Amino acid sequence: MADIAFGILEKLIKLGLKIQEQAKTARQNEQECQSLEQDVAILIGILSLLQRNNREVISHPAMNATLSGLEKSLDSALSLVTDCQGRNALRRFFGAGHMSRQLRQVQNDIKWKMDMGTFATNMLHLELTITLTKTIHYHGAHPPPLTQPQVTQ
Repeated sequence: MADIAFGILEKLIKLGLKIQEQAKTARQNEQECQSLEQDVAILIGILSLLQRNNREVISHPAMNATLSGLEKSLDSALSLVTDCQGRNALRRFFGAGHMSRQLRQVQNDIKWKMDMGTFATNMLHLELTITLTKTIHYHGAHPPPLTQPQVTQ
């Protein structure tokens, strides 16, 4: 299961890098593409951190569903940003408003899924903390008492 999750993470990072590349050369809706590019840069950083440090979290079904949803959103974003490369001036002029709305919608969708990923991560860490606390109390182990550091003169 973890291998599948790591595969999804790698795919998301690659998609994000492609979006960044395409957004830099957008001829249409440049401002929306640049905004999307900035959000994707943040997402890539978060995914890279998740990839390095949280094997248990990314292999959990809740996170897996979130990552799969992000994959669909990034696929849509890449398609839209690629469409912004169009050279047809007439199409750019008449389609710019509709494209702008679609870009904002996919950007909001990506942010929503990032929020859901954050929520899932927090809940999984909370579950782990509760389980660990119950285990410690069940086995009668107590943390060492807090003491003041000794000052030597």
